[in-house]
Amino acid sequence: MRMVKFIKDFCRRTNGAAMAEAAIVLPLLVLLLGAAAEIGRFMYCYNTLAKATRSSARYICTRELDGSNGPAANLSEAKNIAVYGNTAGTGAKVLNDPNFTTANITISPTSGTPQTVTVSITGYSFAPIFSFGPLQSLSVPISPSTTMRYLINTPIE
Repeated sequence: MRMVKFIKDFCRRTNGAAMAEAAIVLPLLVLLLGAAAEIGRFMYCYNTLAKATRSSARYICTRELDGSNGPAANLSEAKNIAVYGNTAGTGAKVLNDPNFTTANITISPTSGTPQTVTVSITGYSFAPIFSFGPLQSLSVPISPSTTMRYLINTPIE
């Protein structure tokens, strides 16, 4: 009789149940938190690069792309705007990543009616912070682009 009472009392006790539940659920919650942080970082990087291409396209669509007034300088300045946020190419980059350079910026004017200029980012990959185990080599290519109408009558700079 005493043994039966001991077993019944043992089954009714809840000491340590919360800790056991936390030990089961905590790794899953940490994983979800890390995934949410990485998705947020990815969206930040993509939006920053999309805004950089938009600023560069806005700059180059009002500048000369041919002629003798320095089209190569205009293209170089447009690439600097996409990477550094200014035409001089100095200061902090818009995206704090050493792999993001002016070599990643492609400016391609298209002909036709109306003429357009496309600024795109090529060869850049997003690398997550939480990369461990089989996810170490995970990188997601990001390639936003912006196309704007090219103004044929270029304003005087």
